[in-house]
Amino acid sequence: MRVCLVNPSLINETSDASPLSTRNRYFMNPYNLPHIGLGYIAAYLNKNGYQTDIIECARLDISANEVCERIYEGKYDIIGISAYYFNFKNTLKIINGIKKKNSSAFVFLGGYLPTLSYELLLNSFDNFDCCVIGEGEFTALELVEKLDKGEDWKNIPGIAYKQNNEIIFTGKRDLIEDLDILPFPEKPFISERKIVSVLTARGCYGNCTYCGIQEFFNKCNGRKVRRRSPENVVEEIEYLIERYGVKYVSFNDGNFHVASKPGNEWFERFYQLIKEKNINVKFLVDFRANEIVKSRHIIEKFLEIGLYNVNVGIESLLQKQLDFFNKQVKVEDNINAIRILEEYKVKYTYGILIFDPIIKISEVLEFLNKVKEIGLYNDDYNISPPLSIACTVVATEGTPIHKYVVENGLLAQNDINYRFKDEKTARCHEIVAKWRKVVTPIYNKNYISYIAQDNNKTEELSIVKKMYQSLFLIDLEFFIEACREITDNYADMQQLTNILKKWEVHTVSIMEKLTEIEGVLREYY
Repeated sequence: MRVCLVNPSLINETSDASPLSTRNRYFMNPYNLPHIGLGYIAAYLNKNGYQTDIIECARLDISANEVCERIYEGKYDIIGISAYYFNFKNTLKIINGIKKKNSSAFVFLGGYLPTLSYELLLNSFDNFDCCVIGEGEFTALELVEKLDKGEDWKNIPGIAYKQNNEIIFTGKRDLIEDLDILPFPEKPFISERKIVSVLTARGCYGNCTYCGIQEFFNKCNGRKVRRRSPENVVEEIEYLIERYGVKYVSFNDGNFHVASKPGNEWFERFYQLIKEKNINVKFLVDFRANEIVKSRHIIEKFLEIGLYNVNVGIESLLQKQLDFFNKQVKVEDNINAIRILEEYKVKYTYGILIFDPIIKISEVLEFLNKVKEIGLYNDDYNISPPLSIACTVVATEGTPIHKYVVENGLLAQNDINYRFKDEKTARCHEIVAKWRKVVTPIYNKNYISYIAQDNNKTEELSIVKKMYQSLFLIDLEFFIEACREITDNYADMQQLTNILKKWEVHTVSIMEKLTEIEGVLREYY
């Protein structure tokens, strides 16, 4: 049995891919890192004697048709595809192409979308064989073994399929209690900057309404949050350094949990091992704000062993909105977390969700004024995305917030799955979406900073950082003016478009300067 696992592109075809192109080795996006879930499943299947290949579509810069051609030429018997809400159009093309070329190929879907919405998928599409629900290693192996032996696969725990117009879920699979038993995930490629993803834990203690992590693991039996031993994690890091010359480790955990007593103990042991073994890498980590506030001493110690970048889940500066998201943090926690990172000069990015189904335009303005009041990004040592980029919560199928929009009559067929309760907020969201098309190409040039940093071009790096600070502030001021005009003067889309054009002029010089610096640095990439 030949097995192939596929990570489809976000976009529909490579001709649409320019903002996410991986041709530039310095561009930072998820496709410059291998899919860690598929890597684990491939490693587990390989360990148990089933040759398994991975196709990373975006990395290879190939279209859906080209993926299908590779699968056909490779004579794969079983194809597993990682499906998400944002890549499903492309996934569907791949499924249909596979079955058209080889109707006997067994195709299963795994990941968040099939786990959270298997009924919807099975009722809507009939060109794949089953969904793998929750953690995939044990289920995938059992599925491949049954198919290899010609045995009935339909009684395997942890799958869902359709039979005679009836959807059958075979029951919950037990979660993997001891993550140390899993082999290190396969890496079909290593980014040229030598960045890799490493998972220290699965699950999250949070219950955020927009997030599918809790719902994903609730589809299985067992303890929802489990952590690898520090020894096992450090062993993998050593292996990655020795085999690939890795320089950066990006922890792929839903939340890097250190604030509890067990979390503190885990980190202390990890810290000791990194120092004892003289491991020299830089770490990129996701933290909840409350973790940073409660564990300030850990930020200090983490810096000693290579903490490089923190992504902090702020989400909101309005308590009402944080409560709606069930973040279980206070606005003060978010502000204090940013202050701590800035105090230690830790590079950071953040999660911001300004737009949600029920936020009022007055609250959007309050949010923006709060950003201005606390002086977010008053320092130019850091490069953070403009607020208008990725600022809208998506009501993904299977999450509590999706249930909310359905129950409250707000469900809509659009990219975010809902309509806004406040018509003025909807108008603001519409003009911000147009504005986003102005600032995103500029922000996407932030890879220039990595080129400058890696090649010790300090003057150029300083200029680039100042340009991005200016972009952030221009974005903020446009956002505020648009909200005020909608609130005070009931501005329509034509008036808002005129405001957009006025502010767009201010971005031209930033783009020109970044392009100039890019030209100066071109010899380095």
